[in-house]
Amino acid sequence: MRGCTSCAVRCRYKHRGIQLVQHTPFGKEILILMVNGAKDRFEKQKARWLAEEPSFINRCWDALCFYRYAFPWVQFSWYKLPYVLAQLGLAASGPAIAYHTADKLEKWHAIYIFLGVLVVLVLAAFLSGTPERRAGRISKPIQTIWVRFGNLLNTVKSGATPSAQKNPSIEFTLALATSLAAQVTGIKQSEFAASLVLYDGDERVRMKIDHRDRGSDRPIGRQINDLETVLGHHACQSGAAPRVVADVKRFGKYGLKSPTQSRPNYRSIFLHPVTSVQKGSVAGFMSVDCTVPHAFHGHRADDLAALLEPLKAHIEEMI
Repeated sequence: MRGCTSCAVRCRYKHRGIQLVQHTPFGKEILILMVNGAKDRFEKQKARWLAEEPSFINRCWDALCFYRYAFPWVQFSWYKLPYVLAQLGLAASGPAIAYHTADKLEKWHAIYIFLGVLVVLVLAAFLSGTPERRAGRISKPIQTIWVRFGNLLNTVKSGATPSAQKNPSIEFTLALATSLAAQVTGIKQSEFAASLVLYDGDERVRMKIDHRDRGSDRPIGRQINDLETVLGHHACQSGAAPRVVADVKRFGKYGLKSPTQSRPNYRSIFLHPVTSVQKGSVAGFMSVDCTVPHAFHGHRADDLAALLEPLKAHIEEMI
């Protein structure tokens, strides 16, 4: 390409990496380094995720992001701007008046007083929202209702379901899983989607998505041949316990790679391996994903795992 310098670093930013193979003498080497870097990042984050040992920075970041996305009172909106400005004016009014009317109050003293009043106001706003945040957790009676419903569902022999009705039954069960996720997190149900991904064959080198929640427009029947970047596959290999992906962006380019080759719009995922009752082994995983990052942080994952257990058992008897 004309105008392209021999400096590989400048060309990388100018031609966005993928074109370097065609237009620069060092493009192929740089492209390999970029791919290897993305792969190393994915493997590093995957190892931490499987070991459930996030770094201190990631733990702090998860907590901050959880409050950022989970509670509307910390999100910016234009209609809240007058309230914020009023709080700032209230915090600054006392020190400003004292500074201009009293000769003994220094400028830095006025700033310190302003910051102190502002901290008190922010702390008061935070404490006033505590009951609302606690109320956002699923109530005990509602949780009991869902658990009893799951127990009732398990009293019905899923194995007696006709073969023609098993697929619709699984789809309705996955749709119920999205309702539970919305109830637990307080996020709109339209932001959730549920899927059942099963191994295709006894070799466990391929997987297939044959089931989505009822009404989903995502592709089904797609075969997944490359399992190295499928986090659900690694969750199945590491045990039967549920796992949460706080934000797929943390895994870099490979974390944003959709198994169905479609453009993913989800950010957080709740993964739960499923075991086939007939085969007695792990057959795949059930996933509930959300477009909101950190949707399953903290107690939300525990609550959702408990509520999904009867639904998972219902699915396991039909696969």
